[in-house]
Amino acid sequence: MIVDGLLSLPAIAKEWTVVLKKHPGASLGMDVDMCDASSLIVYVVCETGLVADWNQANPAKSVQKGDRIIEVNQKKGDAWALAHECIDSPELRMQVQRSDGCILKL
Repeated sequence: MIVDGLLSLPAIAKEWTVVLKKHPGASLGMDVDMCDASSLIVYVVCETGLVADWNQANPAKSVQKGDRIIEVNQKKGDAWALAHECIDSPELRMQVQRSDGCILKL
């Protein structure tokens, strides 16, 4: 993409898998936005919950604000389907993506 005569290239996104096993009374402990309709964008990670537990056990693969959940249990491309999978499934295998923004080529 060219912006004001400069070439802007998307940064290479990092991807990893997060596996969460739900149990009675446990919450995921994150809030997401579905504004792009094809993925879930994390906008809050709570201090407690399954995601916080995952982050503590897997700091190199932690889920953070701004990360994008692009797949849940082999479903992808539809934010509503991803959200329903997170609500309904006892085990979640989520593909998470993080981009560092864009690279500006001068």
